[in-house]
Amino acid sequence: MKTQKIVVINNGENTGTYSALCFLENFPADKDINEKCERFMSWDCNIYVSTDLYRVREVNIPDWMTEQYYLNNCIAWKFSSALAHDFIINLTEHQYNKFKDLSENYQYFIDEYFKGNTKNPFKLSIRDQITEWLNSPYDYKRPQPLSPKQYEAATRYIPMYNAKSIINRAYWS
Repeated sequence: MKTQKIVVINNGENTGTYSALCFLENFPADKDINEKCERFMSWDCNIYVSTDLYRVREVNIPDWMTEQYYLNNCIAWKFSSALAHDFIINLTEHQYNKFKDLSENYQYFIDEYFKGNTKNPFKLSIRDQITEWLNSPYDYKRPQPLSPKQYEAATRYIPMYNAKSIINRAYWS
C-alpha cells in the first residue's frame, strides 16, 4: 500500500460535492490549487458561500493502482476499503476487480471471515473456497464464491448489520 495525495474538485452545486480529479503530482501547473468558487451551502440551504474549488486528500491505495484506475474506480475503492480494508490490502488487481463486484454485505463478510486464525474445518474450507474464487479467471456463471446456503451458514455468527453503518460513515465522509 502507498499513501497517495489526490486532488478533488468541487464540481457540484453544493459546498460538499467533490470528486476525484487527479493525483497531486499530475495537477496542472497553470492552475491555482487555492482557487475559490461560489456554491450553495447545502442541498436545502440556497445561500451562496465561498469555498475551495480544489482540495487535497490522502488515500491509501495498493502499489499496483494507477492514477487512471483510481479515477475510474474511486467510488468502489472508497466503499470497499471502508468495509474490508484489512482484507484488500494485499489483493492483486485481478483479485480486487472480482472483489469490488461483490455486494457490500459480501465484502464485509469476507473481511470479517479472514480476521484471526482458525482451526475450524468449516471456516478453513470457506476461506479456501473464497481464495480459490479470487484467484480463478472471471466466471459469469459463478459471480460469488459461495452458494447461498454456504453464505447463510457462514454469516450466522457475523454481525452483518455493521456493514450498513460502515457504508453510511463512508458515504458522509
